[in-house]
Amino acid sequence: MLVSVTLLATWRYAQLGDHFQEQARTLHRTVVQRVGQHDAHLTNLAAVAQLDDPRHASFVAVAAAVHNFYPRIASIDLVSLTPPAEVRVSTRARTALAGFTLADVQQRADGLVAGRAAMLEAPAGPGYALVKRLGTAAPSALVLVIDAQKLIESDGAVESGTRVWLTDARGTVFGPSIPAASRRLVSWPPTLRFEQALPSVSQPLQLLMTRDLGRAELLPAGWLVLLAFGGAALLWLQGSVMRVRRASREAARQSQELRLAHAMRVNGLGEMASGIAHELTQPLTAMLSQSQAGLRLIAQGADAAAMVPILQANVRLARRSGEIIDRIRSYVSQREPLVSEVALNPLAAGVGDLTRADLQTRGIALELTLDPIAPVVRIDAIAIEQVLHNLVRNAAEALQAGADCAPAGARIVISTHGAHDGRGMAQVAVRDNGPGIGVNQMERLFEPFFTTKPGGMGLGLSLCERLVETLGGRIEVHSAPDCGSEFVVHLRSTVPRTNT
Repeated sequence: MLVSVTLLATWRYAQLGDHFQEQARTLHRTVVQRVGQHDAHLTNLAAVAQLDDPRHASFVAVAAAVHNFYPRIASIDLVSLTPPAEVRVSTRARTALAGFTLADVQQRADGLVAGRAAMLEAPAGPGYALVKRLGTAAPSALVLVIDAQKLIESDGAVESGTRVWLTDARGTVFGPSIPAASRRLVSWPPTLRFEQALPSVSQPLQLLMTRDLGRAELLPAGWLVLLAFGGAALLWLQGSVMRVRRASREAARQSQELRLAHAMRVNGLGEMASGIAHELTQPLTAMLSQSQAGLRLIAQGADAAAMVPILQANVRLARRSGEIIDRIRSYVSQREPLVSEVALNPLAAGVGDLTRADLQTRGIALELTLDPIAPVVRIDAIAIEQVLHNLVRNAAEALQAGADCAPAGARIVISTHGAHDGRGMAQVAVRDNGPGIGVNQMERLFEPFFTTKPGGMGLGLSLCERLVETLGGRIEVHSAPDCGSEFVVHLRSTVPRTNT
């Protein structure tokens, strides 16, 4: 906004400056023409005075006409230079020079060649005199007294607020004195200034013009309002573009995290293959045994009633197999998070079922410590299953790496604890009795790409933290050297349920 206001003020200053310079040049041309007219009047009046009768009747008539038509010519005087000097003819009522003495005129004329004109500055007053020497035998002088203020009148061509002065080569100011503010070249807003000499030999004057600009001229209210609206619109547009970019980056990041989570789930599925095979083998083996028993009963001539328990058992086992397959399909599916109310105990038990066989192969015991008042949380079940699988897998690898640290036997405990009032946070924890986590490692545990495992990517815990935080939860870590580690996942609790 400040830059825009500065640019507007700079543009307006340049615009007003160009307009001021154009007006100043116009007035300068007008003053040059007026000064030239003075020389022409002197020439004409000198010719009339030299050819006139002794009473100067023609001169008086012409001088009166010039005086009346040109108000800036304060008086026209014909002065005899033969001692004693006197005013022979004057357009004034009193035959006296306006602001000048006869001695001043005689002194100025004595230094002139006949037919030449020169300027005589007044000791006081708003103007100057133009003196022309006539003749040699009976010398005389023709004097035009010029009102400098009327000479520089603009007749409306100069804008209001513009000040105009005439100065001579010595710096004498004709008219009111120049204010100190107009003499300063540095001010704010900067003063507009025009200074140029008049191309006249007889009247070597200089035209000076200044104009002080008001801040309202540089920054008009209408322009400021328009600029404010434009700035607001620009800020809104910039904010919209930034929001769209942030949304695009967030969508890209979430898509990348979703793909990474899917890849890690597929990778985890490979590690849990033995557990999955074990879970599926149990119901399938039972179904096979029940079916074979049913066939033997039929061969022995048993009635249909004897087959009912066998068929009912097969139905239960088939459903259990289907549930296991559905759970595996959901676990490895690449989909958007689906948040719903989930009982935490069955979810933790399901993770235990899927990982138990793999842990037994590693020689690690698995224990479940579930809250009797089953916690209910609002989560994406698949995401939290992935978090728990990752934590159990990390604990198993830590136990294998530090096998000597668990003399009583390697053990992993999955526990749940509910916020029984339904207003706090429920917890599910994974604890091991392994070597623990070092202090330096704790500080960077959830940092992406930080890992202590050979060949590890360092993305597992970072992804777990992200998944939990997305659901409004958090992960805490408690660990001490040689005392194992515990990862506690805090999740938003809802109304608790009681086990039956």
